[in-house]
Amino acid sequence: GSSFDQLSSCLSINILPDSILQFIGEYLPTSSRAMMASAVSRSACFDSDALDFSDIDRDLASKLTDSDMSSILVSIDAVNRLRVLKIIGCTNISGVGLDPLRGSNTIQQIDFSTSDIATIATGEAIFSSNFPWCFTLSED
Repeated sequence: GSSFDQLSSCLSINILPDSILQFIGEYLPTSSRAMMASAVSRSACFDSDALDFSDIDRDLASKLTDSDMSSILVSIDAVNRLRVLKIIGCTNISGVGLDPLRGSNTIQQIDFSTSDIATIATGEAIFSSNFPWCFTLSED
């Protein structure tokens, strides 16, 4: 192989120890840490019990899909870790991407706001049979 191939294999982020990924993550908002964990398939990047997407650019938040959300939630072990999830501004999420949270004993609050006005589901209402796992977000 070429020297470029050898160099690129040496620079793979996958060989970095968890401590380095955690150090890098300390400089990022929690939502960016969660997206990093998903991108590199390493949960070490994320060490919080709250995930708030209001701290990322609205343009990016509006482009996140259910598939993106599902991948992020799985990669950070959200079902066992998250207490608070705020998907504020994630207007492209229908709710299917939140399925990795099903059965969680830790989740306490999910904020579906499309703006700074809160629409919050808490406690048992989150997992009741009436909970809108597929919902349409709209600006009010």
